[in-house]
Amino acid sequence: MTAVLNNDHLVREILSRLDIRDLGAAMCVDRLWHSIAKEQNLWSQIAERTLSSLVGPASRSLYNTVGPFRYLELVVTHKQEKTLLRTPCRELVDSSAWTRFVRDNKWTARLHIAYTLDLAIPLMENDDAAYVLVSFAECLEDSFHDLDAAQSLLLQALPLADEPVWIMHHLALLSEKQQDYDQAEQWFERAHSTDSTFVNNTCNYAVFMEERRLDYDRAEALYTEALQQNSPPTTRLDVYYALVDFYTFKRRNLDQAEALLAQAFRFLKQQSLESMAGLDVKVAIQYCEFLVYIRHNFTAARAIYGALVDRCDHEESSEPQVARFLCIGLLSYAIAIVFATGTRSMALKILAKARAMPATASDPVTQRYLLTADCVVQHLLLCRALESQRDIQSLGPLMGLLHYLDGRTANAIQLWSTCIDSLVNVNSPDYAFPGYCTGVVLHLGNNFAVAQQAITKALTVDVHFVQFQNLKFILNEVAQASSMPSTRRQRALQFLEVVSAFFLSQGGG
Repeated sequence: MTAVLNNDHLVREILSRLDIRDLGAAMCVDRLWHSIAKEQNLWSQIAERTLSSLVGPASRSLYNTVGPFRYLELVVTHKQEKTLLRTPCRELVDSSAWTRFVRDNKWTARLHIAYTLDLAIPLMENDDAAYVLVSFAECLEDSFHDLDAAQSLLLQALPLADEPVWIMHHLALLSEKQQDYDQAEQWFERAHSTDSTFVNNTCNYAVFMEERRLDYDRAEALYTEALQQNSPPTTRLDVYYALVDFYTFKRRNLDQAEALLAQAFRFLKQQSLESMAGLDVKVAIQYCEFLVYIRHNFTAARAIYGALVDRCDHEESSEPQVARFLCIGLLSYAIAIVFATGTRSMALKILAKARAMPATASDPVTQRYLLTADCVVQHLLLCRALESQRDIQSLGPLMGLLHYLDGRTANAIQLWSTCIDSLVNVNSPDYAFPGYCTGVVLHLGNNFAVAQQAITKALTVDVHFVQFQNLKFILNEVAQASSMPSTRRQRALQFLEVVSAFFLSQGGG
């Protein structure tokens, strides 16, 4: 018996006749068996003779991608997921259970997608099949970053859909992500020609013409067309946001931008509070910040901020999203008071009220406002590590500055570099803050040429110099705070002197 167990040829012959579970058990016998049982050809033989494992081109493609051993692991795991097997396809992709499953077991989910493509899609009604294919395409794009596979599914879905315009819109966005801008424009235009009332496509088409083609006349016409449609309030609000940014940063028509914000504010005040889920508060915040930081009209903003304070005082129970926006509104007000008046007593009261609200602590936008308020209102610099990419994108520019002021230059540079590298468009205003900061640190490190390039680019993309203004505001507060350590204050002053000198030398003043 021992001779048999130690004979490679005989062991391989025995193992070749086992099924998935028995071959898995054989791997645990001893080192020899484990070594032989790991051989991919044994698992390949099992896959080929297991009728339920390779059922069509999609499952075979996945098999070729991950290899036989990993593929059969997924097969075993998939058989244990009774919910996936029992739930009709369209119902499944709309469920929270599918969202969780993709998040927690994405490769098993991919096997389920392959099985569905091979077995279920050919038997489904056309429009249902199209809907499921688009959902699967989104999964492949978001969870696997497999843009080619996602595009293939969208093209497969297109002729099956009763209303194909939304699939054309998906294809346009996907082509833009692939940086195939000619193809993207064709899909946007085809969707627009098919149904010009589909506001999401019209608005995103306008953004594309603005950002990718720099065709501002065409973009403005599309934005205006989208705004004229009778769309749901949330969709209409997206158009307002995009058009305000367009007039603020591209056309530089501040009167038109302010008029649109006022129009959006009035429009949302006419809607029921229950249907808004806090979006009315979000618009109020954007309107106030436009008035404070771009128009420098704190008096007008204070009246709107005051209404938010009153609402916080009298609204006893709120949906979480409403409470979140109200908290952000109070934080925004506290910061604006210090920015516009230089006084902190009222700002401290507003900040205390905001901190007493049940805001979502894990929300990065709320955390960014809290971090800013702690810095400029309370003169506290609370550095901490940032774990997620979402936190880095939201908090990274300011957290990098706080690290630098505390003497951790390497941490600061790492955060700013990550923020810049994550930008979809490095010519966006979001480059400005980390760009200024990186340039200053390079200048202080005697890397003058690269520093000038970084700061010149920041000044170019920082329309109305909003980010320069914000950076200067924070540095001034740190430099003038008697409660700050002298080394931190000196670093802030030095930083401020350099960035201000660049600003003046390039005509910013």
